[in-house]
Amino acid sequence: MFMGGAFHREQSMQRRPHGQRGFSERSAWLGGEKVRTSSLTRASFSLAAPSVGIHDTRVSEIPDKLFYEPDFVPSLREMLAEASLAPNPMLGVPVPVSEPEAEGERYELGMEDRHEVPVCNDKNVWLWRVDSLKELFRGDRQPPVLGDYPEAYHEVFYLLDRHVLEISRAIGARRDAELREIFSALRRRPDGRSLGMVHDYFWQVVAFILGTRILSQAEFEAIMARMERSCRTFERGPTSFNLVTALQSTLR
Repeated sequence: MFMGGAFHREQSMQRRPHGQRGFSERSAWLGGEKVRTSSLTRASFSLAAPSVGIHDTRVSEIPDKLFYEPDFVPSLREMLAEASLAPNPMLGVPVPVSEPEAEGERYELGMEDRHEVPVCNDKNVWLWRVDSLKELFRGDRQPPVLGDYPEAYHEVFYLLDRHVLEISRAIGARRDAELREIFSALRRRPDGRSLGMVHDYFWQVVAFILGTRILSQAEFEAIMARMERSCRTFERGPTSFNLVTALQSTLR
């Protein structure tokens, strides 16, 4: 697994400096894994492992380092300042789920406020307050043309794909049409009204991406448009989930 599964919002949390919060001993991740045993940085997920990109259709190497702290926005950098992150940290947005009412039922999203963005590593979860996606845009750099084989923003596409897989593992495969609609809405109205909890989760994911790398509004819109295009390419009617199926076979 990539982001350590999902976490239960209703479990108690311990407050830490700078808004950092860690789960108490009672907190559980989806699948019974606690934060301390999260698979986020286990050997089963290697940052250097070859990966077939869905958006560029070519085999490429995952960069040795996905996150550069000097590129973090100040509020996120300050929140993580006392976390003693590893030299090559693996960070992500876990999926918030609520406990099913009956045994055997599927977990459901249990998000309370999309502006409280959970950021996790293999040990802790921090809640980072984000009021607006637009306030995270930085610079005025223009993107290159993202055609059939886009080489730019490979790390961003990789993180987006991994989170698509993460929420699909938690609550079931997301439909191509649903993902296309979500990425379209994020491109056209980054801070628009919620389309539902899955949309809110990806709002948090793109907030995390914008908070950890320098991207202009134009670059962000180009990336979301390319995600839309990928969804449209895989879409075969309103119920298909071919993008998730493809990711499951290429990103393990």
